[in-house]
Amino acid sequence: MGPIVRTVIWSSLLICAGSGLAEYWQSDLVSAFQKPLGRWALVLHGVSGMALAIGFGLLMQSHIRAAWRMKRHRVSGTMMASLMSLLMISGLLLYYGNEAIHDVSRQLHIFSGLGFVGLTLWHGLFRYFQSSSKRLN
Repeated sequence: MGPIVRTVIWSSLLICAGSGLAEYWQSDLVSAFQKPLGRWALVLHGVSGMALAIGFGLLMQSHIRAAWRMKRHRVSGTMMASLMSLLMISGLLLYYGNEAIHDVSRQLHIFSGLGFVGLTLWHGLFRYFQSSSKRLN
């Protein structure tokens, strides 16, 4: 995976996570007030989410496929792919789904998003520190 693709994926993840947290903050935590960011947090979240979904497709072709064949990080990789799939499905349900399942889809999206970001940061930092220790030895 090249440095440009890596930068786009990590940037999309950070923008998507930040805008998702901003939308959660302004919708749930300060809902008695007017939304300070308006609808732009949600728009930015949707656009960066689409970029992240494209990046996920790129990762499926290279990074995930290679790691699976080498039998490395299968548990964390399966969890991350499952959470990303769940995020895409719940995002579609939030946008296109029936109002009766909106609250359940929203909670599922929030919790799986937090889990995905945490797991992805752990995966990336673990790999970074693992490769750093190899460079030092």
